[in-house]
Amino acid sequence: NRVNAPYESVVEGFALPAYRSVDPTAVMAPFYACLFGMMLSDAGYGLVMIVGILALIFLKKPAKKNARLLWVLFGGAVMTVVWGAAYNTWMGFTAPWGGLLDPMNDPMPVMMICLAVGVIHLYAGLGMAAYLNFKRGKPLDALYDQFSWIFALTGLGLYALCSGTLKTIGLGLTIFGVALLLLFGGREKKNPFARLLGGLSQIYGATSWISDILSYMRLFGMGLATGVMGQVMFMPAACSILSSSASSSRKAAWHSARCSAGQSTSASARKPGTRMRNFRLILKEVTCHGMGFGDWFVCCGDCRDSARHGLCQGGGSGG
Repeated sequence: NRVNAPYESVVEGFALPAYRSVDPTAVMAPFYACLFGMMLSDAGYGLVMIVGILALIFLKKPAKKNARLLWVLFGGAVMTVVWGAAYNTWMGFTAPWGGLLDPMNDPMPVMMICLAVGVIHLYAGLGMAAYLNFKRGKPLDALYDQFSWIFALTGLGLYALCSGTLKTIGLGLTIFGVALLLLFGGREKKNPFARLLGGLSQIYGATSWISDILSYMRLFGMGLATGVMGQVMFMPAACSILSSSASSSRKAAWHSARCSAGQSTSASARKPGTRMRNFRLILKEVTCHGMGFGDWFVCCGDCRDSARHGLCQGGGSGG
């Protein structure tokens, strides 16, 4: 499969599957790209990566091994654009059209999605292990070792998050899964007491499953950190560009007002107080232009207020 082939290098970096086992690349590849995108989660970065990676592949013609790594990064870049657009994060800034999610102001839905992705990821691993047991002619092992955990974890989630009928179903699934683990978790031991202890140790393993699921909250933390770092990196540059634009426009307004005042002065240069009134007109003209250009500072509230205050000071309004 040409889509999954680049991800074989990732599998080889951990360990090659056994001869009679199953190649996990097809299952691992979409999760790898999805988790990459959730951690980077900036559509602007993803677009830059897509352009850069395609340029390297088609212009530089790298070796096959290096090209595979670039295609792996390309898949991650595509998912970065997807998740960045969902978060509405573009080079650290938010677009006016909004996004499906808002991790800064409404983080709970994003956290729930991260946990859901983690559960699906772990269940995919349990599903592969169950498939191997079926393939080896051991369906009971699949029931005792994999489906028991699926029943217990799914039931625990329904019992904790739902109410009414679903809560009752969740309790039943939890009891059924725990019973399977307790009775058959140590089935390889002949001593009944040792078998019971083996089942209890399996149930104690639920703590590791819960910690594994909660660990996927790091996807939210890393995605949020990426957006904040983008703001820190690019906001000063954007404010500097906007500030220089407003400054040059203010100078042009000063020059235009001064020329207009000069023309009116030449028409009535000998009237008392005319030059002072013209000078006040210049100050008023520049101050109004300065306040107008101050509205362009939309980086954030503090930046806008400080920029507007600076323009007022520069325009001579005194605050």
